[in-house]
Amino acid sequence: MSASQPCARSSRSVSAENWNWRSNCEEPRTNLKVVVEEREDRYHVASVPALRGCWSQGKTREEGLKNIREAVELFLNEVVR
Repeated sequence: MSASQPCARSSRSVSAENWNWRSNCEEPRTNLKVVVEEREDRYHVASVPALRGCWSQGKTREEGLKNIREAVELFLNEVVR
């Protein structure tokens, strides 16, 4: 994951969701806010404000959400190491 922000972040729409995250272990669940922005180029950029530098994108909102879920798992696995 890159710590830099994606370019062309002029958003057309922004939405936020609260997700309940749990790693593959039997650890407690964590609620994280996910923000999705639709850019002018129609890509959807998803980020987690609580995890600085954790973001992803997709051609659709659903793809962006799927990709950010994977990014959060990778991010949290690195932090726990």
